Amino acid sequence: MNISIIGIGRLGLCNALSLERVGFNVIGVDINEDYIRQINDKTFKSYEPYVNEYLVESKNFLATTSIKNGLDHSNIIFICVPTPKGNDSLF
Repeated sequence: MNISIIGIGRLGLCNALSLERVGFNVIGVDINEDYIRQINDKTFKSYEPYVNEYLVESKNFLATTSIKNGLDHSNIIFICVPTPKGNDSLF
């Protein structure tokens, strides 16, 4: 099964690596090119538990800035983006 996660900040990256670890092919999409490079080079360092180990051990996880690649890849898409607060909130 192919999964894309749009928004691979703290929550999205943890979800992506956990899903990859249990056997899914995962593409993570984000807008920061330097961040994406660090993830794909496996040089990114996180303070979140297990993220560093899961990233280094990952075999079926790829990060990209291309939303098209993320959408074309997937059977399932998760969106993990910040929730607006204050005046930007819809509620």
